[in-house]
Amino acid sequence: MIKDALIVVDMQNDFMDGSPLGVPKAKSIINKIANRIDEYLNNGKLIIATRDWHPINHICFARSKDELFQEIEINGVRHIMWPIHCVQNTIGADIVPLLIDKPWSKIINKGLLPNVDSFSAFLDNDKIHETGLNKYLQSKKVKTLEIVGVATDYCVSSTISDAINFGYKVTTNINLIAGLSSELSKQKLNELKEKGLEIVW
Repeated sequence: MIKDALIVVDMQNDFMDGSPLGVPKAKSIINKIANRIDEYLNNGKLIIATRDWHPINHICFARSKDELFQEIEINGVRHIMWPIHCVQNTIGADIVPLLIDKPWSKIINKGLLPNVDSFSAFLDNDKIHETGLNKYLQSKKVKTLEIVGVATDYCVSSTISDAINFGYKVTTNINLIAGLSSELSKQKLNELKEKGLEIVW
């Protein structure tokens, strides 16, 4: 049986409003995502969570205010210097309380390597190292994905882009995503729509 899957991207404490890398309006989508998860479960569909799961020595952690949000290039890959966030085995890296105990079909950790970031749930930013998500979805014969969560302009859009490149049919719900920048989020969604993303309200 071919299944659909819901991918919930990075709904972690450190990405909630007021946290080190808080995404505006992230808290406002938690209940809506919880309801969507329950709809998938009630229909026997897969639910997958992704987590930023960084080592404390991650290369993209800014060590001073001057470094914050600066862009650097390492081995030909562009990286952004972020506030320290989602360090492995910390409360900040935990999935938010309302969602953490959902019966996840799979949890995908990303950003594990200290020398490369990972926006996408499929691949690190160098597009070399896979997270295992694609192999898992293939093993479950998944063809259609709904991708929601944070942040629209970075991890959500990167996950959608790779999903399309891997051949999945992808939808997102505008009410179940939140971005750091509304302008960049809109730009990314428009670009992805041209690639085949279906956006629903």
